[in-house]
Amino acid sequence: MASRGWPGVLVVIVVLTHAAAGGSLAWAASPEEIEQKLKVLQEQVNELKKQLEQNKTQAPPPPTAVQPAAPGTTVPPRPPVARPSLLAQ
Repeated sequence: MASRGWPGVLVVIVVLTHAAAGGSLAWAASPEEIEQKLKVLQEQVNELKKQLEQNKTQAPPPPTAVQPAAPGTTVPPRPPVARPSLLAQ
């Protein structure tokens, strides 16, 4: 196949993009449809804000009991190891 060059590539990209979009690039939403979608989104935002406020005002769950370490189970630190000096030879 011969090289089409940049203009040919751009035409192919535009055609494929338009086909993938299902032709929706030529269709514009009416102002009423946009208003309806905005109204639905605003209602969803308001509901999420309401749920967030309810979660904030609810009592936090009781803390889980932390088991204290049994006495005497900690390992004492090791004493420093005496290393022979390299200068002592």
